[in-house]
Amino acid sequence: MRCPGNCGTIVRSEKGAKGIHLALENLDIPPGGGKGKHLIRQDPLAFYQKAIKVNGKGGDDVGRVVSGYAGVYQALNAKIEAGYRSLALRDDYDFWKAHSEDDDAGKPLLLPADSIAQDTHILFDDNILRDRSHIVDPRDAVSGEHLTFDSVIRRHIVRVDPVGVVLDPSYYTKAIGSCEMEIRSGLSIALASRS
Repeated sequence: MRCPGNCGTIVRSEKGAKGIHLALENLDIPPGGGKGKHLIRQDPLAFYQKAIKVNGKGGDDVGRVVSGYAGVYQALNAKIEAGYRSLALRDDYDFWKAHSEDDDAGKPLLLPADSIAQDTHILFDDNILRDRSHIVDPRDAVSGEHLTFDSVIRRHIVRVDPVGVVLDPSYYTKAIGSCEMEIRSGLSIALASRS
């Protein structure tokens, strides 16, 4: 499915730095994929690489697949620099499900190592647990190193209360403000410890 420039699909072929890919401007689900069908999954990376050859016409990113944590992060940042303020990414649910719903197989959230980044990356999900990220896989954007739950909760990942969202029209605005305060507080502590 062709989608706007701010869409793409995360593909996980294995755990580790080489096992993450981003199919830009493509939201198709490979044959055998989709919720509940993870046990008969075919090679998803081959599916997207084939789609490139068939549909790779148009802009620079149409059909392009980038690989590795640093490559995916650079491609996402290029979208932001091109003027997209939000991105819609299909996660690799089948990979997460096939790996026993492990924290390090979930939706990747790639965060810059530089704690003074100009953009704030926040992932909201109602499947984040109280004591672990569960469905979110927070990683250093360059090295791919897994980040601890305590280092990202209330800063970069937020457990969403679905009822709260319905009842409070300002739910996300307030949550973003809280995250920004936590990030600034952490930066103040880090800068003070450097002195």
